[in-house]
Amino acid sequence: MLGLLLLYFIAKPFYKLAEQYGRNSMGYSLLAIAAYYGGVFGFGLLLGIALELTSPGSIEGLNDFFLGLICIPAGLFTAWILYSYLEKRFKGHLSVDRQYDADIIDAELIRKDD
Repeated sequence: MLGLLLLYFIAKPFYKLAEQYGRNSMGYSLLAIAAYYGGVFGFGLLLGIALELTSPGSIEGLNDFFLGLICIPAGLFTAWILYSYLEKRFKGHLSVDRQYDADIIDAELIRKDD
């Protein structure tokens, strides 16, 4: 149950960010959850490899709950990095001049400098 609350509080800022900039809110919420789990999985994998290289057999005696608690900050950090990147990217797209010439094909790719 606590895991679901954590996922809710991870996805909520992404939902609001996407909604603010007119993007697919649900898609970015799912992307946040995927980034969290990717960070948890990646950090757990790297930690397991590092433990096996430094002291072989020590991973077998490690408590699963403790390993899960160690990996949570890595997942949160990954989600935070993604949020910062998306926020900068969305803000950058808003500063572009959105006046296009309708006679030119792909005019949205060309900035009109007046």
